[in-house]
Amino acid sequence: MAGILDKMAFFDAIQRAESSVEPYTTSETKPLSQLRGNKKGAIGPMQVKAPTAADPGYGVPNIFEIARGFGFDVANEDIDTARMLLQDPEVNRAFGEAYLEGMLNKFGNMDEAAAAYNWGPGEKGMGGGAAGMPQETREYVSKVRQFYNQATGQTMPVNISPRPKMRPKGLLDQ
Repeated sequence: MAGILDKMAFFDAIQRAESSVEPYTTSETKPLSQLRGNKKGAIGPMQVKAPTAADPGYGVPNIFEIARGFGFDVANEDIDTARMLLQDPEVNRAFGEAYLEGMLNKFGNMDEAAAAYNWGPGEKGMGGGAAGMPQETREYVSKVRQFYNQATGQTMPVNISPRPKMRPKGLLDQ
C-alpha cells in the first residue's frame, strides 16, 4: 500500500544500508575479533556506537534494558558493557529497531528518521532539509529509500525538503 510505512521493510532497509545484514561487522570493516582496543566504532548489523546504546534518549530504552529482556544478567551499565552487548546480533538488532522507532516518532517520516539514524538526531541540519545534511547522509537516505522501495514495490522518491523549513523556535525543540 502506497503511503503507509512498512516498518519491517524500513528496518530491513536500514540494516542493509548499515551492514549488508552482516551480524559481526564494525564501522572499520574488520571482524570484531580483530579489533583490539576499539573504543569508538559502530558495531554489529545495525552499526550502533556504544555511547548511543548506553544513553540513547528520545524515549528509547538503553542497551542494558534491552539485553535484560533477552535474559542477560547486566551488572555494570558502562560503555564497555554496552560495547560487549552490541556484539550480540539479536540485542544489536533489538536496540537498533527501538532506536529507529524513536527516530520515526521524533521526525515523523522515514527519510528524516533514516537521516537521523545515520547522522545523529541532534544535528543542526535535521529539520532543515537536505541542504543542511552532509553528502554522505543524503546518499545514505537515498540508499535506504532504494532498499525500502525494492522490498515494498513502491517507487516513492526521497522525502526530505531541499531547503530549510521555517518553524517557530522552540516548537519542536524538546
